[in-house]
Amino acid sequence: TGPKLRECDIDIHELFYAYTPEPVLVIVDVRAENANIPTSAFAATIEVKEDGTEKQQKTFVHVSSSIEAFEAEEIGVEHLLR
Repeated sequence: TGPKLRECDIDIHELFYAYTPEPVLVIVDVRAENANIPTSAFAATIEVKEDGTEKQQKTFVHVSSSIEAFEAEEIGVEHLLR
């Protein structure tokens, strides 16, 4: 839905529970000015208020992620970039 989390993302994320028990939302920043790996990964967790004033709700928490490739994939990408 864009380079930042939005309120509707949790509703979209809920749809993926039909296909996998622990879906992960990954945001890819396609802007060229980012020198690092342009991804952020998030998992949904249930947030419960300690004082009990609000009902529990799902929210996203950041999870660490990395992008890796096998040698054959790296060679293929290098070939495409030529």
